[in-house]
Amino acid sequence: MVVKLSRLKANKVFIENLRWDVTPKFLFKPRFIRGPEDCHLTEEIQGFMFYIERFDKETPPALMIMKTYHLRSKTVGQIADVPEDLLLNAVGKEGVKDVAGMYPIDEALEAWLKAGLGLGP
Repeated sequence: MVVKLSRLKANKVFIENLRWDVTPKFLFKPRFIRGPEDCHLTEEIQGFMFYIERFDKETPPALMIMKTYHLRSKTVGQIADVPEDLLLNAVGKEGVKDVAGMYPIDEALEAWLKAGLGLGP
């Protein structure tokens, strides 16, 4: 599903469960639930996160939304109106690596998203 940022801004469930602290690297960190005392591990990543999808340099990057719930995750959408230069800068930064074709968003892209979602200056 391709969505505009303005549509997400109006979705209270999305906004309330948006995770800025979850990155692809953190998402794929091994978590082992052996008993009730380990249940807090599922909450570390639960919610919605943004990531940049790009498999190779010929493929334009895309800003995606992933939903994670009880250690299961699914890409649920793509943001249609993000400036491509923000995506290219984020994936092209020195030292930034992908995890299975997924790149983290950077500070500039996060600021643009927060502004568009009405969550920041």
